[in-house]
Amino acid sequence: MSKTARQDTVWNYDVERIELQTPEGQPSGYFGNRRIDTKEVLGVVSENYQILQNRDLFAQADEVFTKMGLMEQGGKAKHIVTRGGSQARAIYTFDKIGVKVRERDDLVLTLTVANSFDGTLGASFNIGFLRVVCTNGLMAPAGKGTNINKKHTLAVAESFTENKVKHAIDAFHRGAELFKPMINYRLGQQDGRNILGNLAARKVISTRTAKQINEVWESPSYTQDYDRNIWGLYNASTEYLTHEVAPKRFELAQRFTHGIVNSLARVAAGRDDALVFEEVPEEYAVLN
Repeated sequence: MSKTARQDTVWNYDVERIELQTPEGQPSGYFGNRRIDTKEVLGVVSENYQILQNRDLFAQADEVFTKMGLMEQGGKAKHIVTRGGSQARAIYTFDKIGVKVRERDDLVLTLTVANSFDGTLGASFNIGFLRVVCTNGLMAPAGKGTNINKKHTLAVAESFTENKVKHAIDAFHRGAELFKPMINYRLGQQDGRNILGNLAARKVISTRTAKQINEVWESPSYTQDYDRNIWGLYNASTEYLTHEVAPKRFELAQRFTHGIVNSLARVAAGRDDALVFEEVPEEYAVLN
């Protein structure tokens, strides 16, 4: 796999640390994390960085989830590898662990275990929500869940304990409350366009993305989204990002989703009315 490849699903590769030298052949004080199968350097790190292989981290997660009986709750994993192997994620979905945000609108639990070899991610463990009706991946507003990041050491895999997983599941079950203000905040059709245009103007998302999301907002795919509210706009956003962007550019989809959910949560809480009512610069208008 070329380092320029955006992403794939091959995660079970080995990485080694090699000493980097100056042009004069002297030790540079830095080390490269090199993927053994492709010989590509995935990241430059200091001597304190310890390599944690994907298989060790994901095996610990598998062991804990299995011991807790979670894998019997519809548990299954998919893997996403980005930046030529610099980042790897195991995304577990548990179909039988769910919450209801309203009638005929259920969310099921996802737990993501992430690793990196370029210093961009500590080994991390995050909760998420998968919307059943459309299999859209949802994120809770920032600070309203469980996000466990650890310094990159060999012992980090041991940080994924039953107790921390239980806290994550508890946070998931409380998660439905996080979305209810979005359901209760009514929007007009034009209000949704204004929000998308202003999100593009603020560089939260691209103008092209705003236009593509607006197409879903204008013509919802599911009856659950016929109501005009912030929840419907959020789901229009995640429908496009989950199914059209994430399969090829997962990290971009994650960044846009983070920005959108945090922005919409502020609107729903009454802390950013300007996103709805401020005039949209003409170059960012998303009208059909």
